[in-house]
Amino acid sequence: MKRKIITIIIFLTLAFIWGHSMVPRPASADESGFFLKIFYPVLSVIVGRDRVTNHLIRKMAHFTEYFILGTELRLYQNVRFSDTVAACTTISDTAEACTATSDAGAACGTDPERSESLINRFSRLLHGRMLTSVRYAFYIAFIDETIQIFSGRGSQIADVWLDVFGACCGTAIISLLSVCKSVNPMVE
Repeated sequence: MKRKIITIIIFLTLAFIWGHSMVPRPASADESGFFLKIFYPVLSVIVGRDRVTNHLIRKMAHFTEYFILGTELRLYQNVRFSDTVAACTTISDTAEACTATSDAGAACGTDPERSESLINRFSRLLHGRMLTSVRYAFYIAFIDETIQIFSGRGSQIADVWLDVFGACCGTAIISLLSVCKSVNPMVE
């Protein structure tokens, strides 16, 4: 059930991101101007009055959208991983069931050299699930910028990198929380 809910949320986020990429340049500029008025008082204190521009608002929007998407993708990976573990523990022949899954050794605990140290846990999370989430975010950002070509707004490679950075930050936070939760089950 959790997997379905997170999938729906991811698709809604994609619709929001790609929907905004289809907005023509004048309407997009109006939307940025609206948010500039809202966030100007706070941002002017943080970055200075002269630096609060529509450009800053747009870049913050890119980062924020993909930060949220990154957290959602990473949460999906967590749910997928926990479903794999549950499947492995309910099937009597654990080794056979685990070899049929993508997270074989890590999910079912059949890897004999697996150490339970914090560094090793984070390394596994970083290498597998976190990179998978960021890779998907990269594909989504690439499609996002391609859509902007057809909406007359033009695309920028810098936006793809900013999007990926936002997704990295979102996935990193969820990964750190996952590691903390696995080390100390009392952390929720």
